[in-house]
Amino acid sequence: MIYELNQNQFYKIRPLLRDKVDINVSINAIVDGTNRGKIWVDNLDEPKTAIVWAIGCIYFIIGDSNNEDFNNSLDSHITEVLGPDSLDTCGGTHFGATIYEEKWESKLDSIFKHRNPYIEYKYCYIFNKDKYKDLVNIQNELPDRYTIRRIDREMISNDEESLIIGDVLSDFWISVDKFLDKGFG
Repeated sequence: MIYELNQNQFYKIRPLLRDKVDINVSINAIVDGTNRGKIWVDNLDEPKTAIVWAIGCIYFIIGDSNNEDFNNSLDSHITEVLGPDSLDTCGGTHFGATIYEEKWESKLDSIFKHRNPYIEYKYCYIFNKDKYKDLVNIQNELPDRYTIRRIDREMISNDEESLIIGDVLSDFWISVDKFLDKGFG
């Protein structure tokens, strides 16, 4: 079976994130309550496997890939719960998932073989502090009519077309205040 955690229970998947250096920052932001998300697990008390949904974005599957109860429930859970929820929430019509362990790939191939899954590989990049330092002065090279500014409360208040709130903040952040406190852009 697969169960949905309440937001005040999200911390229960922390053990699944330990020792994972390449875990997407979105997962931690959802667990911390900073970004919008939902989490489903195999066990409400001590999860061994979880699906984390960065609402409007992508699903992450983490934990024990040999969890047969979870794996046997996953396909129907997508059809009956995740699919309709995604469609209602953001118009999502596809199920895209990121996995962090190769052993999940063969499991998902087997679980979804009747759905003809498409596998795509994601590339992750390492932050290069030296290159960043070189880019800090990029504002001096911008054409005269352009400027780079940090998104702040004033900019959001003056966003008459709702480009910032409508296209960025509301998709990922729980509130403008959370964004201003924990985010940047």
